[in-house]
Amino acid sequence: MPSFLGFDYVTPLEIISNEPRFITESQNLRRFSSRTGAQRWEVRISFTTGKNTSGFSKLQSHYLQKGLETSFNISMPQHLYTSEPVVPVTFTPDTDYVAGVNTIGTDTFTSIDVGRFITFSNHTKVYMVVDTPTTSSIVISPPLVKAITDTDTINTATSTTENDSGVKLKVVYENTNESYTYTNGIMQQIKKQFIEDL
Repeated sequence: MPSFLGFDYVTPLEIISNEPRFITESQNLRRFSSRTGAQRWEVRISFTTGKNTSGFSKLQSHYLQKGLETSFNISMPQHLYTSEPVVPVTFTPDTDYVAGVNTIGTDTFTSIDVGRFITFSNHTKVYMVVDTPTTSSIVISPPLVKAITDTDTINTATSTTENDSGVKLKVVYENTNESYTYTNGIMQQIKKQFIEDL
């Protein structure tokens, strides 16, 4: 599992896709849904502390330093049911793609589980792989927010990043930021909330 400031991610851990939708109902109660295309990831991560009081100070100091406006990177947690992907050293799109596209061809064979998170080298938005229709293409959600070229790389975890998801999520702290769990007077767990900085 990835870590943050020396603290390993532990469960419970939540990954939430916040995608505003406008829902209306007609007079016969038929529902209609529309969306703006905006989407961001929100994560709630638990960290085990035990008697590590110096580590707790480090977490608090980081929060005070960054506040609610300054962005920073964390390792994006990956879904537990996904296995380490088998990817070539250079993993790139097979051609250029414009913003709004969600099916991306790759320049070579790849095997990435549905549910894996990826990024592209030319921007920081994190995407989820929602389908793999062929061995050389992936379907992502949300659709591309920025155009990519065939020279951009696709970033995901590899077998050399066992302690890191391989994908960085650019975040800010959520204003309802943290909670603490104590057992027998000893702090056992801290839960932090982060939202993707778009």
